[in-house]
Amino acid sequence: MSKNFFSHPNKITVIAFFIVCFVGNILLITQATNRFKESLFQSKNVVTLLIMSGLMITAFIVYANYLKNEHSKK
Repeated sequence: MSKNFFSHPNKITVIAFFIVCFVGNILLITQATNRFKESLFQSKNVVTLLIMSGLMITAFIVYANYLKNEHSKK
């Protein structure tokens, strides 16, 4: 198995990935709610919510892989 940023992330990769996910989710929320004037939980925002959920799940998988790799080094 090849080493890539997803399966063997380092500390910088994890931090950068979380920053990108956080900024991306904030931008998606801002776009979907018309700058916080509407509710996020409307039927027209289902795809946006799925994308946000996918981003967060991926971020936590990267973090879990980082922890797994750090503990296996010890």
